Amino acid sequence: MLSHEDFEDQIRFEDGSINLLVIENRAEMSKLVGELVRQSEGLDGGFSLFEGAEELEISKALKIIMNPFSLFEQLKDIDSGAISILKKSILGEGNYEKAASLIAEISHFINHVLREEDSRLTVGEQPSSAMLIKLMDVHASLSCDSVVESICDYVSLCKKYTKSRVYVFVNLKSFLSDCEISEFYKFAMYEKIDLLIVESSEKALLECENETIIDADLCEIHRKGGNNKVFEV
Repeated sequence: MLSHEDFEDQIRFEDGSINLLVIENRAEMSKLVGELVRQSEGLDGGFSLFEGAEELEISKALKIIMNPFSLFEQLKDIDSGAISILKKSILGEGNYEKAASLIAEISHFINHVLREEDSRLTVGEQPSSAMLIKLMDVHASLSCDSVVESICDYVSLCKKYTKSRVYVFVNLKSFLSDCEISEFYKFAMYEKIDLLIVESSEKALLECENETIIDADLCEIHRKGGNNKVFEV
């Protein structure tokens, strides 16, 4: 659940639906998106994020994506998380002996080359098994086939290798067609990925969207599940 001190209602993340927040008041759009950005960077703001009764750190649990075309530049956290897991895997029972054997073989080869070159050359401390990951430059990659596939890869990798639980996209509908948006939504719902789509103007409501509109007068209007029932707060 995501709440804000100015909201009448909380934004609840539920299986089978996507949350859409439309902020028609430009000043309010700037304020709220700015707060989300700052809080995602560890600064203070009016948003709070809960999982049940537990309050989560927004800087760790929420990612805000302003530009879906720059995701290739935002893989650092994913790389770090993946490398951490791989290091544990290498040191695990199934891989430890094989990794140790590889390290010993590499060390033997390097020592052989040094002896042939100059007996006065020596090597330092034998590298650890986990250093194999660093030597191989393990890093995440995203699909280049389409923007949608790139976004799907990104949120899937974030869910697997980081602590992020909620993904906020700003004006995503300005870049993607309804068909592409639907494709992304289907993927997110299948993978149980919590999304909040923030838009500056109202567009056709898709079947799975639960929409909250903050209009020009800062009134909250709610439409749930793709129907036309309207609730004003």
